[in-house]
Amino acid sequence: MRSQTFVIKGRLDGMNTIIDTNRYHKMAGAKEKKQQQRICTEAILECNVQPVQSYPVYITIWWREPNARRDPDNIASGKKFIFDALQETGVLRNDSMKEICGTEEYFGVDSDSPRIVVMIQEAF
Repeated sequence: MRSQTFVIKGRLDGMNTIIDTNRYHKMAGAKEKKQQQRICTEAILECNVQPVQSYPVYITIWWREPNARRDPDNIASGKKFIFDALQETGVLRNDSMKEICGTEEYFGVDSDSPRIVVMIQEAF
């Protein structure tokens, strides 16, 4: 089984922020999505994540927030940006159920080093 890991420093905007931005203006929402996806893309490239060779994959995400203020469902909406960035960078050929067979998520607080750790596991 082959696995790769990358780290996104800081945190991504949650669903509440995305909803508020989309309510403000539809173009502002599109701009916000691009910005969040760019954060993920830069982390993928920085960690030199290679294209997946064997599908489907299983993805584990460790969300480490600066505090416990946000709900897990709000935080986890960042998966959309991560999956789209994995596709955009060519790591995944697509982000459908044919390519991703499952996900697992863990939530915690690290005020000194908020981050998102993503592990892609191939060949189950």
